[in-house]
Amino acid sequence: MVLAASSQEARQLLLLGQELASEKAWWGDQTVDDESEDGHRPSVIRVNPLEDGRWSVNVVDAVGVVALTDLQLVVLPKIPLDHLLFLFGESERWPQIDNDTVAKLGSANDLAELVAHWYLNALERVLRLDLIRDYRLMQDDLESVRGQIVALPTASLYYSGRLAAHCEFEEFDVDTTLNRVLKAAAHTVASSPSFGA
Repeated sequence: MVLAASSQEARQLLLLGQELASEKAWWGDQTVDDESEDGHRPSVIRVNPLEDGRWSVNVVDAVGVVALTDLQLVVLPKIPLDHLLFLFGESERWPQIDNDTVAKLGSANDLAELVAHWYLNALERVLRLDLIRDYRLMQDDLESVRGQIVALPTASLYYSGRLAAHCEFEEFDVDTTLNRVLKAAAHTVASSPSFGA
């Protein structure tokens, strides 16, 4: 694309592209180290000067929003969204994000649907490997002693005519804080009218 931008904005785009560039090599990468042949760091945003204060800007192998103070670029995928979601779901890396500048966009369901698909694909892999288990402290009235007896509640049970012990013990199961977050997020996605069946 060709943009009318200042040299400072062009420089900011180049630096932002360098920050967002992946540190991992891919199968088509021709570079050997972290710098290209001209001595510059790799960048997902290529900026070349044209005439009359215009710049040729090319975003390579990336989609999303690039936001500067007075300039914002929306980079759309060249492939259908369903295919893009599939590729993101197969990826083991989260997107690179720079939080220094906030982009302002109109409302749309595409991003929410993309994140929901991404989450569900990642959650499926987690469930196949099994959820994280951990110990959690519990208290309950039990007919047979488990863990440590808590004296005062147990005495209250005895004097009220119940043959039980109030015990404090650890339970090793999947009811952990992280798993509850995963469950709440899955419930949010499943109950949202924004996503198709």
